[in-house]
Order: sequence, then C-alpha cells, then structure tokens
Amino acid sequence: MSLDGKPTAASSSPDSRLAAILVGCGLALSVLIALGQPHGFLQADDVTHFLYAKWAWTWPSYLLDDWGRPGFTALYFLPAKLGLTACRIMSAALMAVAVWAAYRIAVLMGFRYAWAVVPVAYAQPMLFKLSQTTLTETPAAFYLTWAVYLAMQNRWALSCMVLSPMFITRHEAVIFIPIWIIAAWHSRNGKRFLPLLFWAPIAINVGAFFADMPMPIARLLAPTSTSEYGRGGWLTFFCRSMEAYGPAISALAMTGVVHLVRSLRGGLPIVCVIVYFSPQTILRALGLYAPGGYARFLVPIGPKVAIC
Repeated sequence: MSLDGKPTAASSSPDSRLAAILVGCGLALSVLIALGQPHGFLQADDVTHFLYAKWAWTWPSYLLDDWGRPGFTALYFLPAKLGLTACRIMSAALMAVAVWAAYRIAVLMGFRYAWAVVPVAYAQPMLFKLSQTTLTETPAAFYLTWAVYLAMQNRWALSCMVLSPMFITRHEAVIFIPIWIIAAWHSRNGKRFLPLLFWAPIAINVGAFFADMPMPIARLLAPTSTSEYGRGGWLTFFCRSMEAYGPAISALAMTGVVHLVRSLRGGLPIVCVIVYFSPQTILRALGLYAPGGYARFLVPIGPKVAIC
C-alpha cells in the first residue's frame, strides 16, 4: 500500500478522467432528482436538520444545538438560506466529493481498477438516496472519507482538522478518536497534530457553556438505555447492511474485508469500516444512547465499503 501519496498505475490520466466523469454523472443525477422532485425522498429527521440550519439565521444559538448536530448545521447554514432544494444540492456535492476521495484512496492502495469504486459507491441504495436528503450521515461520510485520504498521505494536520467536525455530526464517530491517535502516533509526524483532533468538540462545548445551553459531552457521558426505539439483536446491522449497500455489494464487501485483512492490505480504510460497524451493532443490541437502528446509519462508511 502506498501511504506517501506517490502515484501508482491506477492514477494515470485516463483512469482519473474516467473516475471524474463517473463522479460527475453521479452528481448530475443526484442534482437532477433534487431539482425535479422538490419534496424528494424524506426520512426521519430529514426536514428537522434542515430547519435547524435555516432558523440558525434567526436564532444563532441553533448553530450550537446538539440535536441539530453542529457539524451538519455549520455546513448547511449558508445553503439553508436558499431553501431545502439548495441543501439537497449541497448534499449531492458533499457525497460526490466523498466518493472522489474514496477513489483516491483506492489509488493509494494500488488497486488496478480504482475507478470502479465510483459506480460501486453510487450503486449503494442508501448512499445514493442520502445524496438527495438533509441528513447527518451525508456530511459524516464527507468528513470521514477525506480524513482517511489525508491521513494516508501523511497530512495529519488536515486529517485531524477534517475529522473533528464528524464528532459533532454523529455521536458514534468518537470511536475513531483512539484509531487516529494510534495511527498518528505510529506515523512520521502525526502525533504533534493530535490536539487538532479535538478543536470542533471543544469549540461547541465551550460555546454551549457560555450560551447557557446543554453541552453535547453530557450526552456521551450518559449511556443509558431507552424504550423510545427499543433494541435490536446482534445481527441487526448485518441485515441493515443489505438494505444500505444492497445484497450484492454487501456480500462482496464482507469478502473483500476478509481478503484485505488477511493480506494486510486494508490499512486505515478497512479499520474504519470494521470499527464503525461494530459499535453500531453493540449500541443497537444493548439499546444504549437511543439508537434508531436505521440502515442509513451505515452510510458514513459507504464510500470505504465501495473500496472493499
């Protein structure tokens, strides 16, 4: 695996052009659907997150509100001024950029047909749908995929800065903190940039404190069970993966993860897939933190799953 950003055979101009064309097609299709169906595809919390970003213009404290997820609200604050369709176009753009980063990761890993990551990503039913919604999983996929790509290039300052907002976008993303600490610690120069990993949570919690609002960290320190969503079983997210990625892609990804782990070629991208999938399973099975158990919770690792 190339971790120093050096070009491989898969990064040739024809390959990059093909990948760019495919990403452009995915982006165009997402935008066309957003424009052609103003009310579009809605899931639970979809409009709620949009309204937090929209009304933050009137009540700036919404930028700090944990329910709205500050990592989402900050990104959608400007397009929300233009309306829901503009926010959906923003989602399409963020997902396209995330898929492009996944392609670049595949290039760094030396895959011969790295461009194939793009259609495999857009073929995932839930990833494609969430490129047209205003849900937190879309910016989470953007933050995580780019953080992985930058880390693989040994650009740890940017990697830590990009990953940090994910912690205030999806609570379960805190599982990546020890992963980044370990990976950066064993890199050439990553350890000195680790404090940047915490800039976003610190900023939001300090801001919430001075605004006399609930601090997001309080929720993480209260892992109580709830009857609001109930709980699932230990195979719940195995089944949800079929819904999120499609049966074929899900089966191929599982096979690919095993192969990459055995061949020691997986590195950080595969670690992220495994590490993120595991707590989703555990939290749903134990009912901690009121997990809804939705298939869309798996979208943040969708671009990495396409690599498998």
